[in-house]
Amino acid sequence: MNPIYWTSAAQEGELGLADEFALDQRWVLALDVTEDLAKAMHLHDGISPILDRTSENISVAPAVEYNFSKSIGVIVGANSR
Repeated sequence: MNPIYWTSAAQEGELGLADEFALDQRWVLALDVTEDLAKAMHLHDGISPILDRTSENISVAPAVEYNFSKSIGVIVGANSR
């Protein structure tokens, strides 16, 4: 008798957090933090998983913003994974 294999659906999700701190009317510090979660499809033999892959990426993006006026500004930042 051959074992039975089946797959379950892949799962994905993203969680993000962002905040800004104004030093004055022109200068602002910003920070974005995101987490991406991807869970691959599972392959089972009926008892235990044979293939179970999970990927998790955390990204941190600090930035500095300078506002020339109320409607014009520049943001400079970096993104690390």
